[in-house]
Amino acid sequence: MLLLGLHIFLLFGIVLAFFLLTTSLSPYVNLGLYDKYLKQHGGVFMLCLLSVLLVGSIGAYRLVLVYRSIPYPEVWQQPGYQALWFIQRLCLLALQCRAVYATAMAFKAPEQSWLAPAAAGQGLGAAARGLL
Repeated sequence: MLLLGLHIFLLFGIVLAFFLLTTSLSPYVNLGLYDKYLKQHGGVFMLCLLSVLLVGSIGAYRLVLVYRSIPYPEVWQQPGYQALWFIQRLCLLALQCRAVYATAMAFKAPEQSWLAPAAAGQGLGAAARGLL
């Protein structure tokens, strides 16, 4: 059960690091456009939440099996355990792929024309109001 807690702790650490990296590089956060930030990176946060729920469900299922005095090698033959484990691993793989893609896109230079007035030192004015 210690490894289960460590796994969940590391998942939250990965998401926190991703959040700190992308918010420092994202023009949406600097301009206060959090809805656009969540639209762009919401998939990563949803996959992380799903991964935490799946890790927790596997841990709870394993805990029930341990209290039923089922030895560890036989845990894998219990109904639904392999399928749940496989789904959880696929979710973790999707989370990692999505996070790597989103991080690579965060380092890409912004191409939006509405950022041009801010880069030139002018107020955003109508350009920012047009996005809201």
